[in-house]
Amino acid sequence: MSNIEEIIGPLENETYEQYYKRIEQLIDAEPDNRDLRVGYASNLLDALIDGVFRYSVKSVRNSIRSNDMFLRFERVVKMAKPPSNIFNAFLSIIHGNHSFVVDNVRLWVEGYKGRLTYNDFVFCLLIPLKDGFPGMWSEIKRILQKQDAQDGLPELCDALEVLFYSDNNEQIIDTLSALIGKHKDMNIALELLGETYYQMKMWKNAIACFTRIIMAKDYYPFFPPGALHFSLAWAYGQTKNHAEEELHYRECLAMVPEDSLTLNNLGFSLHKQKRYTEALEIFSNLVAKKSELRYSANNKVRTLIALGRYEDAVLFIHEFDGKISKELTKKAESLFHNKGAVDTPAQVDDYELDEDTPTLKIQMPVGKAEQFTNEKLLEDELTLRLERGYEVFGMKLSIYEKKGDYGRQYIIPDGRIDILATDKDDNLYVIELKKDSGYGDAYAQTLKYVDWIEKNMVAKGKRVFGIICLNNPSKKLINDTRSNPQMRLFEYSVSYSEIL
Repeated sequence: MSNIEEIIGPLENETYEQYYKRIEQLIDAEPDNRDLRVGYASNLLDALIDGVFRYSVKSVRNSIRSNDMFLRFERVVKMAKPPSNIFNAFLSIIHGNHSFVVDNVRLWVEGYKGRLTYNDFVFCLLIPLKDGFPGMWSEIKRILQKQDAQDGLPELCDALEVLFYSDNNEQIIDTLSALIGKHKDMNIALELLGETYYQMKMWKNAIACFTRIIMAKDYYPFFPPGALHFSLAWAYGQTKNHAEEELHYRECLAMVPEDSLTLNNLGFSLHKQKRYTEALEIFSNLVAKKSELRYSANNKVRTLIALGRYEDAVLFIHEFDGKISKELTKKAESLFHNKGAVDTPAQVDDYELDEDTPTLKIQMPVGKAEQFTNEKLLEDELTLRLERGYEVFGMKLSIYEKKGDYGRQYIIPDGRIDILATDKDDNLYVIELKKDSGYGDAYAQTLKYVDWIEKNMVAKGKRVFGIICLNNPSKKLINDTRSNPQMRLFEYSVSYSEIL
């Protein structure tokens, strides 16, 4: 698709309305200039779908249809001869004419010159068409199977059908992980896996996926690079890594300057690092520009309180009567009236999360134990313990972690390891978790993973061990693990005791 800025230059000293009218005048004057029409349509389409993940939400389609840019887009697309098939496919999705979507995709694929690559698939098909309608990606898969397409694209279509239309996150993760295990360079699957983890609040898994996407070369991401940095910043904030949080908010601002939400979050990150003067400058500028007013105004009050400037906080609250939270207003007024405008800052970091001990416990074998309802709960509980530095399985382990990699649900070509951990001596531990012993051969599966890690990841002089943790192990599993010094077996239990 053509880039309109390469044809007529960028927007300069004019509003978008003026810019678009200038382009439309050129189109009317040069009706046969296809590059101009396609470039303009691409520009409008990018603006219409920026930040949109699903069209299946009715409010999203209604919002697009009522947008003036959509009417401009529809007009210029209808002028095109021959028609622009992907543009028409998008229009068909928004208008609900599903049969025309697949017909237009077929025409586009059949007219594609050369081998269809991942990047062109993402840019020309996935980004503009997104979730379209149920069954759309299965239809597109059948079209691709008849064409020269990069290995893995038909399987990616299967994964997209699951991603967009399954409400089971575990199924989505399994599907995308299997695809990545088979096609390790398929960055689009990695990016969508990261978004799934992000929505599930599995922050470190999301961070690993998004970091690898940003590190990737020659890849057109599904989400705009600025959005990826914003998501990374948010995820780092949730893990209390405020240095990385700040870094990625600044990276986002480098791509989307003056974005008020990003500026507000950057200010809050600085506040959490107790760099109150820098944070105050950001919040004050946002308030002056009336950008994200409520958030930035509340954060300005928080920062004034943190600096011990209680009188300034109260005066500012009175300027914005009714727009500052009642809790902050009460706190600022109480500090001012009880202590006066003194130099001792108050503690207002009420966003800090509690670090309570996990309520569930992994116990070693004690008779017949109660079970977790699924492996995810067991994995959550064990991950929490490892991340908080608790001893598990009789030793101190940490989840394997390096830039772009995180050991929870660790993907390898042979499958997905529940947890890959390491000890203080850099030995690796493949941890396989099962609800009980009724799920295939846990021993063979874990041993397969151990063998792969041993051949591909272990450092010279270091070792790899397998740990299986489940409820009510079979006699065969017990005998198998006892016969192999590289493998260990643990039984968990969940118990509830009444306090009398």
